[in-house]
This record gives sequence, C-alpha cells and structure tokens, in this order.
Amino acid sequence: MQTKIYAHLKDIFKGKLYPSLANQDEKPPFGVYDVIYENDKQGIGVYAYTIEYQFSVSIYAKTYGEAVSLKKEVKKALREFEYIVFDINTREMYESELFRQMIDFKIKE
Repeated sequence: MQTKIYAHLKDIFKGKLYPSLANQDEKPPFGVYDVIYENDKQGIGVYAYTIEYQFSVSIYAKTYGEAVSLKKEVKKALREFEYIVFDINTREMYESELFRQMIDFKIKE
C-alpha cells in the first residue's frame, strides 16, 4: 500500500515525497509520509478479510498559503484514490521556519 500511496501523491510534490524522513537540506515544498499502523482484520465465522492502514502525510512549505494549497491537493487526491479512504483529519503547525500541514487518514484494502 505504501508504494501505491507514494505513486498517487508524488506528483503533487514534484517527486519530493519521502518515507518517514526527508533530507535535512531538502528545499520546501516537500512531503513526508508514515505508516502509523497496518491492521489485518478477519471476521469471526466468515471468510471476510481486510487490511486497514493508517497513514500520516506531513506537508512542509515556506509559506502558510503554499502549505494550505498543497493540503487541499492531497485531500482531493485521497478522495480519488483506488481504495476507500476515510477518517481524514488535518492539523497545522509551524516548526523550524517552515509551515507544516499534517494529514492523517485510514485506508481499507
């Protein structure tokens, strides 16, 4: 699922989307994604089997406007993803002279 998320979102960041950590000298804007959890679920007495993932995508930009614009693009892309995306939550913060928008979401496979 991680490679599918990367492939689906990388163009928004012009390829500057990284797993877990970006280089310290990376120039904004860029994104970092993490897998928070992967949960295998199997129904009792039935053959239903699903995998639920929770991801976090952090957007780093020089300006607040640029960070918010990228957040909107990511949320739009998530609504168009091939799997069900739900529980989309966002937060914003300022750190190390960069504006950060954080998007947490879940996917069922």
